Amino acid sequence: MGGATSQNVKAVIAALTDELPPAPAWLAAALQEGPAVAFGHRSSCFRVACDAIGASGFAPEDVKRATAKLVSLGDDGARADWLQYVAQGHAHVVAPLSDRAALDEPYPEPHLALAKLVLVAAVMAKLNVERVEYHETNGSCLGVLLHEPFWD
Repeated sequence: MGGATSQNVKAVIAALTDELPPAPAWLAAALQEGPAVAFGHRSSCFRVACDAIGASGFAPEDVKRATAKLVSLGDDGARADWLQYVAQGHAHVVAPLSDRAALDEPYPEPHLALAKLVLVAAVMAKLNVERVEYHETNGSCLGVLLHEPFWD
């Protein structure tokens, strides 16, 4: 999303929100009961949102501010540098069990960071998600879903 402007980012979020199918009834009901739980590793869209926001949870307004920040940086190189900097500063909050050595590696997929935030914003809008709580995982996401003690 090089050369992105606030206006075209808002238009893309609106278009994606319109195009996404409605949530099944069971999911819509579950989302009304509390925060959505998101998980993934360092390059997941949820982790990118948390890195840009500086917290392990976020609301739609937080994603909007982070998206505006990435747009203001103008290019993927500046976005990569800024994300690397904030990710290192907030790692103890966003992913406290993360491998610290990995934080010295270049930020993963910086050219996709803005697109990932746009996707998160659209999904949150479509599903009326008020809050997302992120938990870091490394592979085996299906195992996390099926591990009942995690959900107790």
